[in-house]
Amino acid sequence: GLWGAWTESATHGMWGMYVAKTREDMPADDPMGYALMTNKFFHPYLTYNARIDAGLNGNFSLRFDAAKPYTHHSRYLKDVTLLGSNNNTVTVNELDNNITGNAGVNTVIFSGPSNDYVIMTTNDNVTTVKDGVPNRDGLNTVSKVEKLQFTDKTIEL
Repeated sequence: GLWGAWTESATHGMWGMYVAKTREDMPADDPMGYALMTNKFFHPYLTYNARIDAGLNGNFSLRFDAAKPYTHHSRYLKDVTLLGSNNNTVTVNELDNNITGNAGVNTVIFSGPSNDYVIMTTNDNVTTVKDGVPNRDGLNTVSKVEKLQFTDKTIEL
């Protein structure tokens, strides 16, 4: 996960100590390591609920973005809780995410138009958003979130 953020080498990761630059390079560069990474020893995602610092004032992305080095790690998260009271956004990835907002106005950002998704809200104000396009945004369960942003519109919950 984190080795892709090191930019000093085009072929090696983790400050030059590891033969593979990214997870995608592992099957060819480190087949034994890749065997451990493919559900044999490690999960393909991080299994803890990441509590996002109360100082965040903006976007936290779960989707890889080379312009945001932290996403080399956050792309493997699936459960996040925003802390504090700032108005924030969370961009989802392809995993089945659980996103909990904070005391501010929170928006979850999706990759497609709203008609590609099935949205259901329960009596306890938990909303599920299921993407109809495979391997794009997954099934997201959100609570304490005020808005869902799609490429064509924003829906207030």
